[in-house]
Amino acid sequence: MKLSEILQLDLREPGNKDELRKALYKLPFFKDEAEGELFPEVEALESALWKMQKKYPVLLSYIMPGSVEEAYYSFMIKRTDTHEWIKTIYAQSMFEGFGKTTLFIFAYINNVLKKEG
Repeated sequence: MKLSEILQLDLREPGNKDELRKALYKLPFFKDEAEGELFPEVEALESALWKMQKKYPVLLSYIMPGSVEEAYYSFMIKRTDTHEWIKTIYAQSMFEGFGKTTLFIFAYINNVLKKEG
């Protein structure tokens, strides 16, 4: 499944949370974890984000709740060197938001930042 498809997953639909978890298990941060358990938890995702943010000029800048009726969060990602907005990810839960943000930032580092040198 492509990153763009994963970012569009609605985790309220059956099986989509498992798809997000499968994608997360492919990241090097979680390679030693047993697939199929309730891992990765939000704390593990936060830890992975901090590791990437310390090494590269990319940051989860803020998390903002959306409307009460729709119950969603916005996760805004930006570059720390240029202060440029990169992407906003929308999610229904903190797990979904942190999971999709972790995947996006990892891909951004590998596809953009590492190529910049």
